[in-house]
Amino acid sequence: NNTIFCGSGDSLAAAMLAEVFSGIRVKALDPLDLIKNKTLIHDKTVCIVSISGKTI
Repeated sequence: NNTIFCGSGDSLAAAMLAEVFSGIRVKALDPLDLIKNKTLIHDKTVCIVSISGKTI
């Protein structure tokens, strides 16, 4: 995988959907995974995913 999508909560869920349906080589990871193992991002493109909004 050449690209990593990183997010937590709903952002991680969105990243996981992108991993399955994007058609590109991407891996969804929790930020803690990246902090604990910095070698995961070596020679990778990292995209930080953030979703916000209001629920009515």
